[in-house]
Amino acid sequence: MVRARAAVPYDLLVLPHRGWWRRYYRKSFLSLPDARSQRFYWIQLYKIASAARKDAPVMATCGPWLEPTPWPNTWWNLNVQLEYWLTHGSNHLELDAVTRALSEFRGRLSAEVSARYRADSMGIPRTTDTRLVNGGATDPGTGYGVGVPGRETPTPEVGNLTWALHNVWLSYRHTMDRAVLHVGPARQGGRRARVPRSADGALRPAQHE
Repeated sequence: MVRARAAVPYDLLVLPHRGWWRRYYRKSFLSLPDARSQRFYWIQLYKIASAARKDAPVMATCGPWLEPTPWPNTWWNLNVQLEYWLTHGSNHLELDAVTRALSEFRGRLSAEVSARYRADSMGIPRTTDTRLVNGGATDPGTGYGVGVPGRETPTPEVGNLTWALHNVWLSYRHTMDRAVLHVGPARQGGRRARVPRSADGALRPAQHE
């Protein structure tokens, strides 16, 4: 494939590339009176488009740019969630890998909570690989990564999945695609999620005035 592409003239290769970026920026065009804020806005759009696609792995903290870092994983303690908020307000749901990954790998999230909760619980630990699996072996007594509320080890980060589902809710509100509502689990990190469901099983987060 590389040899075949190398034989194609550069001018032909660059046309679809430029067309993609032109269409991308037109979907989120915004004029700001402050030049510094305007530059910041455009560079964030450039970075998210360079790092994310709906069908790609959820971004690691440093994105696809390799560099020495103590955080070479996908971090779910609000890092991932904040990284993808830009996709909603800028009209770029084609970059939302969080909703797709939670749906595709939801069956693996039960192994990250304590054994006594796995029948109806799911959770996301602090860090995962591209398949939402923590790198260590699961401890059948405590649940690797997510932990149990009230115990010090492992640190009970039971809110990571809740915040990730907030991203899913934002994706739903921007698309009004009811299929998105079927991503969420019934329990999170050993505590039952107090989220009402409709007759078809879809989540119905409480509405606030």
